[in-house]
Amino acid sequence: MAIHDGVSPRLLGPVQVIVDGRSVALGGPKQRAFLAALVLGGGRPVSVDRLCRALWGDEPPSSSAANLRTYAAALRRLGLRLVSQRPGYRLEVDHCDLTEFERLLTTAAETGDPVVVAQRLGEALDLWQGDALDGIPDESALHAEAARLNELRRAAVEDHVQARLELGEHAALIPELLGLVREFPLRERLWEQLVVAQYRSGRHAEALDTYAQVSDVLSTQLGVSPGPRLRQLHETLLRNDFVLDVRPVDLRSAVDPLDLAVAQRSLGRKAAEEGRIDEALALFDHSLATFLSEGCPGEAGYVLAYRSTWLNEAGRCSEALADATRALDLMTAADDRYGSVLARRRIGTSLVYLERYDEATSCLAEALRMSGELGDQALQADVWSAIGGTQLGLGAFTSAAEAFERSGMLFRAVGQLPGQAYAMLNTARCLWELDMLYDALELLDRATVIFAECRDRRGQAFCALWLGKVRASLGGHRQALRDLHFARHLFHGFGMRRIEAEALCELVPVLRALGRNVAARTAAEQAFGLLTALDDPTVARAAALLAGLRSAG
Repeated sequence: MAIHDGVSPRLLGPVQVIVDGRSVALGGPKQRAFLAALVLGGGRPVSVDRLCRALWGDEPPSSSAANLRTYAAALRRLGLRLVSQRPGYRLEVDHCDLTEFERLLTTAAETGDPVVVAQRLGEALDLWQGDALDGIPDESALHAEAARLNELRRAAVEDHVQARLELGEHAALIPELLGLVREFPLRERLWEQLVVAQYRSGRHAEALDTYAQVSDVLSTQLGVSPGPRLRQLHETLLRNDFVLDVRPVDLRSAVDPLDLAVAQRSLGRKAAEEGRIDEALALFDHSLATFLSEGCPGEAGYVLAYRSTWLNEAGRCSEALADATRALDLMTAADDRYGSVLARRRIGTSLVYLERYDEATSCLAEALRMSGELGDQALQADVWSAIGGTQLGLGAFTSAAEAFERSGMLFRAVGQLPGQAYAMLNTARCLWELDMLYDALELLDRATVIFAECRDRRGQAFCALWLGKVRASLGGHRQALRDLHFARHLFHGFGMRRIEAEALCELVPVLRALGRNVAARTAAEQAFGLLTALDDPTVARAAALLAGLRSAG
């Protein structure tokens, strides 16, 4: 039986099957154990004996073979590809949360970039919905596998925390670490990370008190003293040693040229995310020069791809296109197919901003083909999003909505919440163009909630911009005014001048509708000034708004 696109088993939490984004009735503990054992088989045949131990432990009933056939039929009815194959059954799975979790762990382990590590491990941990294999029978032999998976999760939590410490997020990590040491009081690495986070946040006394707490916990529960790493950390605290103040990705700690380049690239991305575009570009330039001089074209290509992203958002689209094109050349030279797709996606985005839609369509079609060959659903989702942007620019709003919905489906399959929210946001943009305003409003409200949960301020800014547009179209000018002011404030902070100008342009008719003509003229003048400086093609709109205000007196 052919599998449906939206059918996906889940093991990282309650054992379940997701069909088109919703959990379907799976049955009792035995049915769940049957599914889990097959998925854990990794596409290989799972013997009847192993399945019996997964369901009944060491004492299967005499009817076990018939029961297995019943459970197999139930899974087939859900759309899962399950075949009988000696010595038992084999399940063909296109995607599930466990394989995606393992892929993300591998990707994180292969990179030295703490930004990428933090991102990939964050995505991996977001896949979890509770303890692994929850809901299987107490007597199941799979509990040992559940314990292994839960340990992998805890190790990923610690590695994720470490990457974020390297990125300077010590203050933000303290509340999270306080909860983690309460949940896992015997994991010394978490205590060590909490001490470091407190010290770097200027909370020296609390760091010393934390060491006292872990000493007491280990002594009371295990009768042992803290390990050598914690003891050495305590001695450093007592000396008030400045070494703890140095972030591992800080430029001062990078001695090897390639380490320095990686650090500069990481710090450049962080500076760009915080709106310090000029500082970010300077760091990218230094990192790029080092990678090129050290003969690392692929790494240099990623720097250019990252820089292209922020140049686009700052409205410097011609520069962004040049960077992305050069990135593709370097990725091709390095035979990095993933990087080549990433570069093509960036080229397509720049071409859309420059209103060169035919070229963008051709470039993104090739990126989609290559991402399909790689089998990376997250990358495919990203390319589909760019294709939607091209269709939107061409005025093919229905086709654009279909592309964005395809993007959202793929992001949902890999468990990427921010990607799903951006797909909702972009679909809402299409619905607004199609005059389906209430449907657009519903999607924007849902996306706003997800962005808030993910602490994605950039996503919140775009949602606010489009909420302002939709509410203004519905006559809700006061609400629209609040949304657009909020969006404009965030875009200004991010250094996204082109989008800030768009928010200002949207403010003009709203302010006029509220009788605030002086403020409307100021907004139009600011938008015109920003777009003129950027030599952006949308400057004509700001000019028309300004001319209309001037003629109205």
